[in-house]
Amino acid sequence: SVLGVISALCALAGVWTYQHYASDWTYRRLLLTTNVLASLFSLSDVILFTRLNVKWGLPDHGFVLGSSVLSSVIGQWMWMPGVVILSQLCPHGMEAT
Repeated sequence: SVLGVISALCALAGVWTYQHYASDWTYRRLLLTTNVLASLFSLSDVILFTRLNVKWGLPDHGFVLGSSVLSSVIGQWMWMPGVVILSQLCPHGMEAT
């Protein structure tokens, strides 16, 4: 579907933005920031169900697409610290096993 393709592209954008902007952040700062942002973006469902987006002039399709895109990027930011920690635990020369 279109939403799946756009979410996959935005996941790549999330990895890219993590590398360029947040790779030097501490784990605490990154996890706190991403969890707060994920909590705020989860409120987009409330906005959609109460139809506030229509009152603001935002169509349903565009609003759902935008919230999905932002959630995908934030999800990648939440996933990256765990991957970095796991990669540091792996013994040298054993990366592919």
